[in-house]
Amino acid sequence: MMRSALRKFLEDEQFTVCGEVEDGLIGIEKAKELSPDLVFLDFSTPGMNGAEAASILKRAVPNVPIILFTNARPLCCKDSRRKPFCRSSSSQAL
Repeated sequence: MMRSALRKFLEDEQFTVCGEVEDGLIGIEKAKELSPDLVFLDFSTPGMNGAEAASILKRAVPNVPIILFTNARPLCCKDSRRKPFCRSSSSQAL
């Protein structure tokens, strides 16, 4: 549900969604393949969680910004968005 809401939000804001996956490990491979301008991750993904995937992605595609969604309080991120996300604050972050 979160992914579909995020996809709709991004498309409504005139962004192109070039890929979508359910697993952090697959997301890493997809990001390497597609070279996106921005990556959204959910902390609680099956397989490899979003924080682990973000750590690997920062080395694999260092110039791609990452937004990590979580239900937890942010600990060490430049910026964060808590789920469920709000259209106005997310638009400002983009």
